[in-house]
Amino acid sequence: MHRAKLAALGARTLTDEVTDPAAATEQLRQAFGGALPDAYLAMLRDYRGPIVFDRSVSYRPVQNSPFDRSDGTQGLEVLYGLGDGRDSVIAAQATYGGRVPASTLPIGAAPGGNQICLVLTGPRTGAVFFWNHDDERQITGEDEHDFGNMYLIANSLPDFIQSLEADPDSVPGGGGIVESESWLDI
Repeated sequence: MHRAKLAALGARTLTDEVTDPAAATEQLRQAFGGALPDAYLAMLRDYRGPIVFDRSVSYRPVQNSPFDRSDGTQGLEVLYGLGDGRDSVIAAQATYGGRVPASTLPIGAAPGGNQICLVLTGPRTGAVFFWNHDDERQITGEDEHDFGNMYLIANSLPDFIQSLEADPDSVPGGGGIVESESWLDI
C-alpha cells in the first residue's frame, strides 16, 4: 500500500532510532489499546524512524481549510516514526494528547505547528484529519466541538498516502526545499 508511493516521493528515515521495529510497533499497539491499523503499523515497521522526503510533499485534502494553498494542496513536513525522539509518534502524543480529540493520534506534522491526525476510534475511525493549532480548543469529549478545528484530509490512511504528491517546484534531492529565483545580498 505505502511502499511504492512513498519510495516514488523519495521517502527516507530521518533517524534510524529503532533496532527492533517489530517489538517497537507491538509496544505502540499496546500503548494505544490495540487500536492502531495494521497498515499504519506496517509503515512504521518499514521506516523505523520519522519519515521525511527528498522533495517538498503535499496532499489535496477532501475538505478545504484556511491552510489550503492557491492550488488546493497543503504541505506535509514529516510523518512521525517509531522510537522516542522528537519526531516520534510517542513524542507527538505526549505533546498533543489532550489537545487533539481523544479518538485521534498525531501521525505527522504540517507547516505552522499543525498536525496530521489518524482517527483510532468512533464513527470516523481510519480517517485522516488536519488539526489547526491556531483554533485550538478545550477538549470536552463532545465530537462536534472537539473536531471543530479539524478538516478531513482523507477517508483512510491508504487514501492519504495515495494523495501525497511532490510539489512541482521542489528540487529532487533538495531536502524538501523549494527552488527559488531569489538570493540574499549581504
